[in-house]
Amino acid sequence: MRMNEIRAERNRLRLEVAALKCRLLEIRQRQQELRKTETKKKMKESTPAPLKERKERRKEKQEEFNNNKNSKISFEIFTKEGPEEPRFKVPTLEEVQAYMNEKGETRFPAGKFWDYYAAKGWALGKSKMMSWQLVLDYWIKEEDAKAAKQSHKSGSKASQNIVTFNAYKPVETKGAVSYEEYKRMMREGKCLSPNPGRV
Repeated sequence: MRMNEIRAERNRLRLEVAALKCRLLEIRQRQQELRKTETKKKMKESTPAPLKERKERRKEKQEEFNNNKNSKISFEIFTKEGPEEPRFKVPTLEEVQAYMNEKGETRFPAGKFWDYYAAKGWALGKSKMMSWQLVLDYWIKEEDAKAAKQSHKSGSKASQNIVTFNAYKPVETKGAVSYEEYKRMMREGKCLSPNPGRV
C-alpha cells in the first residue's frame, strides 16, 4: 500500500513539472514576440525625418501627376528634383591666406597651396575635396614633421669626415686620386701605407 502511494505521488510531481515546463515555454515565446514588436516599433520611430518628408513629397507629386493626365513625360522625370548645391565651395586666395594667418603658418605661401589644388580641380585623387581647411591643416602638420626631423638631424653628433675612394670614377678634386691610382702608388712605394702589410 505504501509503494502505491509513493508511485502516485511521483506521477503527480512529474505531471506538475511537465505543466511548469509548458508554462515556461509559453512565457519565453511571448517574450520573443514582444521583443520583435518592440524592435519593429523602434525601427519605425528611428526612420529619419528627411526620409519621411521625401516619401510625403513623392506621394504629393504622384497625386499631382495622376491629376495631370495630359502629360506625356514619365513619373521619374516628373518627380526628379533639380541638382543639389555642391557642398564644397572653392576658396579664394584671400580666404586661404586669412586661414593661414589665423593658424600662424608662414613656412609656405598661400599661393602654393591654392595653385596646387586649383591645378588638380580641388580633388584628392579621384574624389572631390570636402574641406580645404582640413587639407591645409594636413599641410601644416607635414611642415611641422619636416621641421622636427631637421632639428633632430642638426642636434645629432657631427658626422666625421671619412676619406672614401671611388674605384670607378676618379675624384675630380685637385690633388685627389682614384682608388686604383692609390693602390698602384702603394705598390710602387710612392705612397706610405697607413696599415703596412694590408695593401
